[in-house]
Amino acid sequence: MWFNLDGLPVCFPYAAIYPEQHAYMGELKRALDARGHAVLEMPTGTGKTAALLSLITSYALANPSRPLRLLYCTRTVHEMEKTLAELRLLFSHLPDPSHLLAFGLSSRKNLCVHPQVSASAAVDTGCRRLTASWVREKAASDRESTTPLCDYFETFDTAAHRGDLASYISPGVCTLADLRSLGCQRRICPYFLARHLVKHANVVVYSYQYLLDPKVASIVSREMMMHKECVVVFDEAHNIDNVCIEALSVTIRKQTLEGARRNLRHISQQIDSDQLPVSTKFDMRSEPGVVRNYGRLLLEMASAVPDGIVCFFVSYSYMDGIVSSWNDMGILQGTMQHKLVFIETPAVVETTLALDNYRKACNCGRGAVFFSVARGKVAEGIDFDRHYGRLVIMFGVPFQYTLSKILRARLEYLRETFQIEEGDFLTFDALFLRRMAQPYDKAGSGQKTLLTEEDLQVMSQDGMDM
Repeated sequence: MWFNLDGLPVCFPYAAIYPEQHAYMGELKRALDARGHAVLEMPTGTGKTAALLSLITSYALANPSRPLRLLYCTRTVHEMEKTLAELRLLFSHLPDPSHLLAFGLSSRKNLCVHPQVSASAAVDTGCRRLTASWVREKAASDRESTTPLCDYFETFDTAAHRGDLASYISPGVCTLADLRSLGCQRRICPYFLARHLVKHANVVVYSYQYLLDPKVASIVSREMMMHKECVVVFDEAHNIDNVCIEALSVTIRKQTLEGARRNLRHISQQIDSDQLPVSTKFDMRSEPGVVRNYGRLLLEMASAVPDGIVCFFVSYSYMDGIVSSWNDMGILQGTMQHKLVFIETPAVVETTLALDNYRKACNCGRGAVFFSVARGKVAEGIDFDRHYGRLVIMFGVPFQYTLSKILRARLEYLRETFQIEEGDFLTFDALFLRRMAQPYDKAGSGQKTLLTEEDLQVMSQDGMDM
């Protein structure tokens, strides 16, 4: 039925309406008129989903000059399917829904139609093994065609390059089951098709995480929200705090910590084999025993860590000396049995070539180690994400050159104006502001290295000994 609500013609897909639904719609309309926020509550079973979808859809149709996109966030897949069913009923009562598109977006696990991958317990992992860029590059160069790929994704990619994806889906409401059926019939990946079409849809129904989890939202929701004015609805909104806590938390199992402790103990035993610790003190870091232990650490990591390892040194001269010593000790030769080794130099062309070959070695599965300088061009401007930076090793703490006249004047100003001691500023600058934070974030984790108070005290004392 149709009725007028404060001058807005509203399409409601049922023959009668509860007074609570009418009042609910009135409050929602006032929030849309004000372009503001609203917290609305209705008892269970009184039809709040139908009321909400009817009002927002009718509001969008009545205001074509103000194009609105509805992002409807649910907690579970079951709630998503119920919402899509209500949308389908509503669309069937609209006079001309031919220009409207609504569908649900869910995870690979719920949308994958690849026979083997969809039947496995780890769908995400299986999907990436067939669709990752480096896997497809390897397949392209594989003359014998032995590298397996996903035919459904290849169809999607071909259509995407032709700009032909819109032809795969018709206007109306498309449920998760509809997407899977379409994928099987047209042999196209429904997961990547849905991800691409979200920016063209009028209504998207998906999980809280697609909007609240920063990692997921930056991939799925950012572009969609930039192009149109969006109305965002959180169904069962009392769950938001728990979803946010879960999205921004990391859970580590006790077994993982115990395994890490055993590995650290084993590494410690190897490093201390000649009774000299790994130290960043200026008067110890070039000791043959310390250099050898540094090399053994690198060799141990190269044999255990896959793909790319990035090593940062405090200066070009220190890196040259360490690398030369490692060559004499046979450590470089041992490392190259596991991975190729590339080195940054002050020459831009040489460094660019080394970086390109480093990436190729990581892409083909050979693995590589890249030696760089904490204050160099690579540390300042290159991101070693994914398999290009499985591990970062920092050899030394990159304090500034303390004999610089400019630095001495700056330290004097800080001491006289803000009572900041020289050692405190140099340690803070080296560990946080400039040097240590950049290399440790080059592995693409999105998180800086966190140090305990004890770590800071030890590093600060080492800095004073320099």
